[in-house]
Amino acid sequence: MGTERDDDEDVLDISEQTNRPTDDALHQQRVQAWHPILDPVWVIFGLFYLGVILVPTGFKIGAMLDDVVELKRTYDDYDVDEADLDCPIGDDFNATKACTLTFSPREDMEPPILVYYELTNFHQNHRSYIQSRDDYQLAGAVGKQEKVQKERCEPLNTLGSTTLNPCGMIANTFFQ
Repeated sequence: MGTERDDDEDVLDISEQTNRPTDDALHQQRVQAWHPILDPVWVIFGLFYLGVILVPTGFKIGAMLDDVVELKRTYDDYDVDEADLDCPIGDDFNATKACTLTFSPREDMEPPILVYYELTNFHQNHRSYIQSRDDYQLAGAVGKQEKVQKERCEPLNTLGSTTLNPCGMIANTFFQ
């Protein structure tokens, strides 16, 4: 029976092997670790101590959230309020219209007043969103687009017969 060569040590001399990891504790995963013995008394006191800290913190955060005033308005094509019939967002482009949404809070709000948008089924980090841009146009270059840039700007390269500059979903995502 012949000897089988299972690894590179049989093929090359150790001094010629250049891709070997260094022989230290970190690279060879021999680092000493702490292996605690979980005594039930220590676990009970530790959890009790965490409870003493976290329960009052939770009550404080809950009290702070009770002071938050939240106003919501849906203005898409599917569920629009009577006051917002002029501003539905749907299949019809409303680029030439100025839409105003009025909020009337039921109680006084103290500054600072922060306004947030809630978008559903919109993933801004989605690959097609991120890649839909022309870097040359965003840098201020004007002129004829190359074929690759035209393809990357889809679906917002043209709007009807109008060529968009800058094109793409990033440049044409608009919140006011």
